[in-house]
Amino acid sequence: MGKYRKTIALYVVTYSSLGIAIGVLQYLLINWARTTYISAAQGQNIAVFGPIFVGLVFFQLVGIVFIFGTVLAAIFSIVFGFVLDSTFDRMVVGAIGSGAGTFIMSILAAAIPLIGGGTGQSFSIPSAIVPLFISCIIAAVVGGATAVIRDRYT
Repeated sequence: MGKYRKTIALYVVTYSSLGIAIGVLQYLLINWARTTYISAAQGQNIAVFGPIFVGLVFFQLVGIVFIFGTVLAAIFSIVFGFVLDSTFDRMVVGAIGSGAGTFIMSILAAAIPLIGGGTGQSFSIPSAIVPLFISCIIAAVVGGATAVIRDRYT
């Protein structure tokens, strides 16, 4: 496991930086949606529409992050695989790095937007645990498989 540490760390740090960036962007997008569609709206339905709309925006953005983790798994397994010696090593590191990276990126990207005020209408983070773990497993499989495919065709 020691020989994999550097490359796995590369995956995790890269995914983490993306998670922070995506989280900040989601925070900005949610506030933009709140300002554009809720603050500017008038009438009695705003009390019902506003929180539901912002919650749906947040839900959609987190879902995109889950999907994005799998796409990154394929890309990073091709790019980062060059530093390892064997197909097996690339597969193991691609799977572990992609799964762990997707987990960290998703947690960061989901947690940062909740820092601001008015986020009570978002879904609860514990309700996202099962979909999060499923997306991490899928990213791990894609990361490992892409590393093997990369070796077979390069």
